[in-house]
Amino acid sequence: MGTVNYANGSVSVTLPALPDVSSSIIFQWGEASAFVNRSSATGWRLPEHAMRLPHQGIKPGSLVIKWTSGGVLRTATDNGHGALQGAATGEINYASAALLLRPQFMIDAGGQFAIEYDYAVIVSKNVVVTPDAGGFGAITLDTVPAPGTVAVAWVSVRNVSASSGASSSGTSAAKDGGNGKFSYLPQVPPAPAPVVTSRVPLSDGSTTGKYMAQGGTRASGGSVYIEVAATSSPTGNHYVPPDAAGVVWTDAEYAAGVKSIGGVEYRRWGA
Repeated sequence: MGTVNYANGSVSVTLPALPDVSSSIIFQWGEASAFVNRSSATGWRLPEHAMRLPHQGIKPGSLVIKWTSGGVLRTATDNGHGALQGAATGEINYASAALLLRPQFMIDAGGQFAIEYDYAVIVSKNVVVTPDAGGFGAITLDTVPAPGTVAVAWVSVRNVSASSGASSSGTSAAKDGGNGKFSYLPQVPPAPAPVVTSRVPLSDGSTTGKYMAQGGTRASGGSVYIEVAATSSPTGNHYVPPDAAGVVWTDAEYAAGVKSIGGVEYRRWGA
């Protein structure tokens, strides 16, 4: 019989008889659990679930995710622009069906996520693109894609030189692989391909990001690239590059970093 102090590990024991000379008293115990109870703590990061849905080409606005937390049914949906809303935050890539889910309410033990969505056939096409001096390549789509569904994959080859003068070559690939392959979900109802290409800005809806577009040529030689801000329209925010065909920057305009194109003043990229 005796007592144990679990706070400092001290033990006081009374034996029914004296131990033999040179004998030992053996104690056995279990180690503390290898976790910290943070049930009352705040500021910790919510659990995240990364998964890929069985079907590609998820229709924007059709994703519904349900689960129970504390016996209460929770629901999250996509907002049609690749972000989750409701009882969870996260992202959905409509083209690849990659889903990142951050529930605001912990799923019950043994629970499962019930995921519902609509999907359509993805249009895939292999193309050969020759980038221009600025690294831009033009791709012509057969039909207008549904917003947020375009996915492009490519393989690039680069040459690297060591300080000794020797050179070697290597390859780097996009994570989805593919050589000049892009895929997208056609817009419904079908619509003709656009005459002027516009680019959707950042996925969070920001219109502050700049897009580098062709701005003409310099009188003394070389291409000039300009900053294009996003503009708003009833269908969303888009980058609309100007028609820079035949536009020539004088050396003074190039040095100032500003030029009027089509009645709109643009800044030179990097000025």
